[in-house]
Amino acid sequence: MNNPVFSPTSGSRLDTITKTLSSAASLVSIFTFGILPILFLPGVFVSLGYAKVFVVTVGICLSLVLYAFVFLSEGVMNFRPTIGLLTIWGLALAGIVGAALSGDLYDSFIGNSFSSQTAAFLLVMAMAATVSAAIGTKKANAVKLYVMFSISALILGLFHLVRLLFGPEVLSFGIFGSATASPLGGWNNLALFFGLVIIIALIAIEQLPLSKMGKILFFAVSVVALTMLAVVNFFTVWLILGFISLAVLMFTITKKRLSRTPQLMADNNSQTGIGVALALVVFIVCVLFIVGGSVIGGIVSNATDISFVEVRPTTSTTLDIARSVFGENMFTGIGANKFGDAWNLYKDGSINGTEFWGTTFQSGSNYIFTSVVENGILGVVAWLVFLGWFLYTGLRYVFSNTVNDPMWNFVVTSSFVAALYLWFTGFIYVPGTTILLLAAICTGVFFGAQHVASNKKVLQISVLDNRKLSFLLVGGVMVVIVGSISVLYFLGQHFASIHNFNQAVNELSTGGDIETAEIKIANAYSQFKNDLFARELASYQLAKMNALASVEEPTQTQQQQFQAAMVDGINAARLAVAEDGTDPNNWLVLGNLYAFMAGLNVEGARELAEEAYASMRKYSPNNPQVAMLEAELAFISGDNEKAREKVVEALQMKQNYTNAIDFLVRLEISEGNLDEAVSATVASINLDPNNPARHYQLGILLAEAESHEEAVAAFSEALLLNPSYANALYFRAVALLQLGENDSAVADLETARDLSEDNANLQEIIDAINAGQVDITNQGDSAALDDGQVIEDGNTVSVSGEPGTDLVSTVNTVPEEN
Repeated sequence: MNNPVFSPTSGSRLDTITKTLSSAASLVSIFTFGILPILFLPGVFVSLGYAKVFVVTVGICLSLVLYAFVFLSEGVMNFRPTIGLLTIWGLALAGIVGAALSGDLYDSFIGNSFSSQTAAFLLVMAMAATVSAAIGTKKANAVKLYVMFSISALILGLFHLVRLLFGPEVLSFGIFGSATASPLGGWNNLALFFGLVIIIALIAIEQLPLSKMGKILFFAVSVVALTMLAVVNFFTVWLILGFISLAVLMFTITKKRLSRTPQLMADNNSQTGIGVALALVVFIVCVLFIVGGSVIGGIVSNATDISFVEVRPTTSTTLDIARSVFGENMFTGIGANKFGDAWNLYKDGSINGTEFWGTTFQSGSNYIFTSVVENGILGVVAWLVFLGWFLYTGLRYVFSNTVNDPMWNFVVTSSFVAALYLWFTGFIYVPGTTILLLAAICTGVFFGAQHVASNKKVLQISVLDNRKLSFLLVGGVMVVIVGSISVLYFLGQHFASIHNFNQAVNELSTGGDIETAEIKIANAYSQFKNDLFARELASYQLAKMNALASVEEPTQTQQQQFQAAMVDGINAARLAVAEDGTDPNNWLVLGNLYAFMAGLNVEGARELAEEAYASMRKYSPNNPQVAMLEAELAFISGDNEKAREKVVEALQMKQNYTNAIDFLVRLEISEGNLDEAVSATVASINLDPNNPARHYQLGILLAEAESHEEAVAAFSEALLLNPSYANALYFRAVALLQLGENDSAVADLETARDLSEDNANLQEIIDAINAGQVDITNQGDSAALDDGQVIEDGNTVSVSGEPGTDLVSTVNTVPEEN
C-alpha cells in the first residue's frame, strides 16, 4: 500500500471529508512545488527569491495543517521512518544554533530577504523535503509533480525564447526589466535549472516506455534547454552535462549486452534511437562550448545582445576568510547569513586596488564553503552527515535495485540523480533559493519513493486504543497546527514590513513625498524591528538637514524643522546601531549625522562622529572609506594636519581612490600649496609611472592652475593606462571645453556616460553642450564613477568583463569580442 511518510488511514473506508482533506493536502504541495520555477508575485515590492520562499512556506504550512486535520479525523497514522529526513533537519538545526549564537539573530535567522543562507531558509528546506517525501510515496502524486515540473520548464523556456526574439520589454510584467531577468531567479540559476531538465529528459527517455509523442516532447524540451544553456554559457554546467551525456550515450549503445538489470530499460529500437540521438546532441554541444566557449559565447552574445558575467570570491579567498573566522569561533562560525560581515572583517586589503573595493560579497566561492564560514564545524558535520547518508542510500539503491516497476524505478532514480546534481552545484556555485528548494524537494521525493520501492517497514500509530498515546499525539498535532499558523503570522508580518519599506523607497525614488515615505517606513519598523528601516529613516533626516542648512535665511519654522530632523535622525541612527551594532553601514550613518553637526560647530559632535567612525572601522578594518570620512571630519573641524594624515592613510589603502585624490588636491589648494603639490605629484609619477591615479591627480592640479593643455595631457596618460577611468574622461572633457574643443569633450563625456550608466546627469550635460547652453567649469561633482561597472543585485555581483584580480573569479565564460 503506497502511503505517505505520515498519512492517515484506518481499517475502514475513508469518509468523503477525509478523502477531500487528504487529496487537498497533496495537491497543495504538488502545485506549490510544481510552479516554483515560474512563480513570481507581480506588484509586490519584495525580492523574487523572497516571494518564492514565502509562497512555498505558505503551501507547506497549509499542507501540514490539512494532514493534521486528517489525522485528527481518522486517529491512525502510517509513518515511514526515514533517516535521510533527519539528516536534512540536522542542517536546519545547525543553522538555528549558529544564528542563536551569532549575536545578530535577526540577520542570521531571516534577514531582509529570506536569503538562501539564513537559518529560516534551512528550516524551510527541511520542511519542503519532509512534505515532498509524502509525495514520493505515492506513484500518482510523484507523476503529477513531474508533470507540473515539465509544464513549468516548458513555460520558462518559451518565456525566455520570446524575450530573446522580441526584446526584454516583452512579458516584463513590470518586474523583468533586463534581458537577464528571469522568473526562476538569477541568470546562472537558469543554466542550472535547464541542465536539470536535460538530465531528467535523458533518464526518462532511457527508462520509461514512452509513446512517440512523449519522446518527441522530451527531445523538444531538451533542445529548448540547450538553447538557453548556450545563451547563459555557464562553463561548469557544460562540464557536468558533457560527462552525464557521454555516460548515458555509452550505456544506451551497450545496454543490450548488459544483463544484470534488464527490467530497467524499455527495450525497443525507437526508444534506443531517440536516447542515442539526444545524448549525442547534448554531448556534441557540450564539447563545443567546453573547447570554444569564449568564441562561441561571443557570437551568441552579439546575436542576442546579452552579456552577463557574474563574479565570486575565489576558493582560496573564501578559505582565507574561513581560516580567519575559525580563529575567532571554530564551532559555530560567524553565523548564518553573515558571510558579508566576515568579508568586511577579513577581506584581503589588496582588493582595494580593484573595482571591487566597495563591494561586500554576501557569499563565497560556493554555497557549501559559504556555509562552512557561517556555521563552522557544526555546519561541516551537518553537511557531511546529510550528504554521506544521501549518497549511501542512493548508490545502494542504484547498484542493488531489483524493482520491476519502470515508473517506480524512474521516480527513484531520477529524483536521486536530480538531487545529486543540484546538491553538487552547491560545491561549484551559490545557487539561488529556487535551485536549493528544488534540491530539497527532489531529495524528499527520493527518500519517500526509495522507502516504498524497497518495501521498507511501515510503522502504524493508532490513538484509538491507547488514551495516553492519544493525548500525546493529539497534543503533537495541535502543536503542528498552532506552529504552522504562528509561522504564517510571523512570516506575514515580516513580508508586509519589507513590502511596505520597499514600496516607500520606490515611491520616493520616482518623485514621491519624503514625508509620506518616512511615515510608511516608520510603520514598517513598527511591524518588524529592522535596522535597515531605522538606517533609512536616519538617512532621510540627514538629507532634510542638508536641504534646510542650505537656506540662507531660514524661517523659524525651518529652524524648528532642522532641529526636529537632527533629533529624529540621531534617534533613528541609534536605533539602527542598537538593532545591529555589527553592521558598519549603521555606524556610517550615525557618524555622518554627527559629522554634519560638527560642521555646524555643535559642541561634542566631532568626538561623537569620531567614535562612530572608529566603530565602523572595527567592523570594516580594510575599508579606505573610513579614513576618508575621518579626513573630511578633521578638515571641516579645521584640523588640516589630521586631515592630511587620514587622507594619506586612505590613499595607502587604495592608491587609485579618486575621492581621496580630489580631497588632497582641495586640501593643498586651501593651504596655498598648489605649485608644491604639482612638483610632488610629478616626482611620484617618476617613481610610479604606470599608476593612472597619479596622472589623474596631476591633471586635477594642473586644471586648478589653469594649465589646461598640460591637464589634458595628464588625463590622457591616465586613460592610456586605464581606458575605463571615467573621472579622467570627465575632467579631460572639462579641460577640452576650456580649450574650445567641444566635439572632443562631448566624445569623452559620451564614453564616460557609457561606463557609468547610472549617472543620468552626464547625458543632460552632453545635450546642453550640443545646444551651446552649458559651462561645466564648475561641474566637478558631476563626475562619473571611476571604478568600473560592478553591479550588486542581492547575492549576485556582475561585471562587464574580466575582473582583473586573482581574489575573485568569473562564473560565466567571458565572451570574446568580435
